[in-house]
Amino acid sequence: MSKSDDTDDTNYFSVSKYGRDKGIVQDTYVDMTDAYANYGQYVISFQHLASKRTVYFKAFVKDYSEAFNVSWTPTSVYGRTDPIQTYTGTTRKVTLAFDVPAASVGEAYENMGRVSKLVQMLYPTYIRNDEGTGRIIGQAPLVRVKMMNLLTRERTYQDSTADSTFTEMEQVIERSLGMSSPQDTIEAYRTSPLPENGVLAAIGNISYKSDLSKIQIFEKGPNTVLPQSVTVSLSFDVIHEETIGWDSNSKGPLARSFPHKITMSDAENMKQVGSAQSPADIETRMAQEERNQASDDQRLAQSDAFFSLLSGRGNKK
Repeated sequence: MSKSDDTDDTNYFSVSKYGRDKGIVQDTYVDMTDAYANYGQYVISFQHLASKRTVYFKAFVKDYSEAFNVSWTPTSVYGRTDPIQTYTGTTRKVTLAFDVPAASVGEAYENMGRVSKLVQMLYPTYIRNDEGTGRIIGQAPLVRVKMMNLLTRERTYQDSTADSTFTEMEQVIERSLGMSSPQDTIEAYRTSPLPENGVLAAIGNISYKSDLSKIQIFEKGPNTVLPQSVTVSLSFDVIHEETIGWDSNSKGPLARSFPHKITMSDAENMKQVGSAQSPADIETRMAQEERNQASDDQRLAQSDAFFSLLSGRGNKK
């Protein structure tokens, strides 16, 4: 799946993207965090819903918290000790803070641009007045926020019937998870780094700061400085795009993998431990898990031996 914003180069991280710093003679410095972001895809991304423009940051997360608030309206009734509680809704609020560090002048310059681009997403989309006398608000500044598997709108295939976010291959893999062992299930657990798979957010505030008395400042030129690190903090309400709750017929959740795309194994082929949790049931289950782990280790060893043999043959002249 290709990215939605072809004008955005912030999904690529390089300490030398803007060239070497002055005074650096050789390309001897390598920033390992670039590899973590580029290859490991440990990133935080944002997508402005109206324009589809995106921006990425390395996942130097300092604070991450979620709060699910349930609203009840109490109604006092004569003769009842407690008021009747009427459910009115459940909201999800996220607080996030992350550092945006720089290992070079060029990276510090781009980081300021990344932060600026994120702040621009807090403003609405305007359309021109038919009379040409000004602009009127056409769309609110909704933003998608994606942070690895922690903030994602992705679901397992069982929860996402006819979901266009799944490729054909991903659908095959996801369908097979219901028949997989617990080991296979966790091995296949992945989420996409694309910002369009982020949660839909109504951002309430964004703030950023640099403690200029404690961090290094790159002196770019006269009257021009670039902080080596910026801390970004934001909080937002998640807008639910699916019905979250329980099915009264099946007695199961409507979105089983909400909110982190995790579907726990039912261990259908394993010894189920009874509600009384008898020692015999537990010991039987532990023995099964040990045998399964031994089988997995054996398959892995055979696979390693096979590829080692192929590699040895390839090196022969």
